[in-house]
Amino acid sequence: MTKQAKLWMMFGIAGILLISACQKGVDVVDPPTKTELLTDGSWLYSAHTIEPGIVDNGVTITDLRLQKDECERDDVLSFTSTQTFTWDEGDTICGADQIIDIGTWVFRENQDNIFLEYSNPINPDVEYVFEKLNRDELILIHNYTDNGINYQETITYDSID
Repeated sequence: MTKQAKLWMMFGIAGILLISACQKGVDVVDPPTKTELLTDGSWLYSAHTIEPGIVDNGVTITDLRLQKDECERDDVLSFTSTQTFTWDEGDTICGADQIIDIGTWVFRENQDNIFLEYSNPINPDVEYVFEKLNRDELILIHNYTDNGINYQETITYDSID
């Protein structure tokens, strides 16, 4: 191969790498941090399950999202790098205000958990375990005990930005 052909091949490879590095969501050198993934956009509430199911009038319920009003099924969470968050009504508004609540967040357990502290006292502060966090999806696990029964809620959010 001639020197000129090698040079053109190197320019071609460099061009391909440069173009792919500019595409959204492609991490060529350094993978994003959990903070970057969490705060890069907003998160649309898309699924919410509980195990074991809750029995209501003889019916076992495991899909908690379907039990919510239609206007609650499109709620949005947004996190900032300054460790605040906003819980937003989304497109369909239930109440008078677009913003349901605001609060602060902090990582715990080597960034495997996230603790949310709400400003409104009717919303209980809660700690979640990350099951999944990437550019497209955020899945949070909440484990708790009620009346001697251990429950696990799984809440899924899809990226909307």
